[in-house]
Amino acid sequence: MKLVDDMTHDEIADFIALRLRRMNYPLSFSNITSANVGEQPDVLGVSLCGESLLAEVKVSRSDFLADKKKPWRQPGSGMGDFRVYVTPKGLLKPSEIPYGWMLWEVHGKNKPVIKIIKGKKMVRESNPNVPWTISLPEYLNCDVAEYHHFQQDVRTKRCRSELIITVEIMRRALEKGIELNNFANKYQHA
Repeated sequence: MKLVDDMTHDEIADFIALRLRRMNYPLSFSNITSANVGEQPDVLGVSLCGESLLAEVKVSRSDFLADKKKPWRQPGSGMGDFRVYVTPKGLLKPSEIPYGWMLWEVHGKNKPVIKIIKGKKMVRESNPNVPWTISLPEYLNCDVAEYHHFQQDVRTKRCRSELIITVEIMRRALEKGIELNNFANKYQHA
């Protein structure tokens, strides 16, 4: 069995795409490539409401520092209602993460687990007066305004209708048994 510390960039991306499917982003894809588009996210998850989460996997500090120079990393550019850097544990500090981005770390020994270092984490709380628990947001190393920074971006809201159409096309392809990850990865070196 492969140890979590030995996971490659692509293995972490695949793990995050699978995990996003359980986090209400049923249309989640890893290692997306295209000759026609500049930004090529490591992971993109889309909810059925059209909300998107872009995840960039970084396995080295030099890769993270080079990523900051890309034009779609500038404020108001790039895709994703929410954006997150995903790293092995301890690679980056929350203070290094740009405004509006989250930081998730991959922890574990034999089985990978996501640990939220910066961003919104849902916490279950129980009340002794009622027989149920509720989930409440807890903001780690950021405030509510920073977490919602990209969701408030006007450009993103304009693009939402196009994203919903794309989601519908992808949903229909998945219903027909087309594995979109395999399709995208097959043509990445063409």
